[in-house]
Amino acid sequence: MSISENFNNSNYKFYPAYLSTGKEWKIVYYVFNPYTNEMQRFRIKLNRIKSISERRTFARKIIAELNNKLYNGWNPCIKATDKIIFKPLIQVIDTYKRAKFPELEQNTKRSYVSFLQKLSTYIEKNNKDILASDFNQPIASNMMLEIKENVGHRTFNNYLQFYRIFFNWLVEFGYCGSNPFLKIHPVSKRLCKKKRIALDREEIHSLISYLDTTHIRFSIICQLIYYCLLRPDDIVELRPENIDLENHLISIKGEATKNKKDSKRVIPKVLDNYFKCLCLDSISPSDFIFSDTKNYTLQPGPIKLCPRKLSRLWGNIVRKHFHWGLEYQLYGLKDTGITNLLADGISPAYVQG
Repeated sequence: MSISENFNNSNYKFYPAYLSTGKEWKIVYYVFNPYTNEMQRFRIKLNRIKSISERRTFARKIIAELNNKLYNGWNPCIKATDKIIFKPLIQVIDTYKRAKFPELEQNTKRSYVSFLQKLSTYIEKNNKDILASDFNQPIASNMMLEIKENVGHRTFNNYLQFYRIFFNWLVEFGYCGSNPFLKIHPVSKRLCKKKRIALDREEIHSLISYLDTTHIRFSIICQLIYYCLLRPDDIVELRPENIDLENHLISIKGEATKNKKDSKRVIPKVLDNYFKCLCLDSISPSDFIFSDTKNYTLQPGPIKLCPRKLSRLWGNIVRKHFHWGLEYQLYGLKDTGITNLLADGISPAYVQG
């Protein structure tokens, strides 16, 4: 068994050092031994010191030093050469956040928070003191079975993928010896096909007509997805500099695209009047064309809009009005646009660009 040189007193108790006098004077203290899973007694004999006063002085000094070390996590049972760090998993989660979150993109961080919260909830419910090294495959499998009962196949696989990444990090930094999620199989890709449908042309026409009279700026966003094949992630990045009305082009920077390549999209004639409504000349160059504003007005501003809010708006306004199911998704407008462009004879090279 591989044990850690670190120790957490809040979970494995010790009995502080004290002086025992009598025929044999000794300092006594007890510490949990993770090799035997029992408390182990330690003694320091003092009879070699002949003077009683010197013996007491020496004992007070040693007791103070020992207890200071014990309260700070020292455990004399644990071998210095062992690699596993004895630390509760719930605390390691916080360590991981401090180490990894500063380097993550906002959307990735949001997903990781959700995954870690699910793990924290499971730990708190079943064993809040469990160590990272004791979170084994049966425990991991049981947790994933609970998750599987409440999420779709794709989401299940996303959870599994993250927990594999997270426990690989734990192994790398010595919090556990193996990854308990590696032998858990993901759901077959055949069962994880995206459940969204393309709208027909009549539905697109009804959608635009409705939004033109209720939320013109959201109508423009929907048409940018449908006609220009932009993703919501692309749209929330748009600033006036990205729009070239003279040449009817939208430029997307590589860092904002899914494939990390610069991209240009043609603005069709049908959107000319809509772009006039945006009044791009009056927007500050540093502002986003569609920003995070109160009440989902999507007005220009300096605060970047979260793409998820567009999906939320789609659900609250569009699906609710048309009584559409969850298979009708905002991103489905792009699928519809691609299908219709290909049907109209547009080059696949443009559609894939």
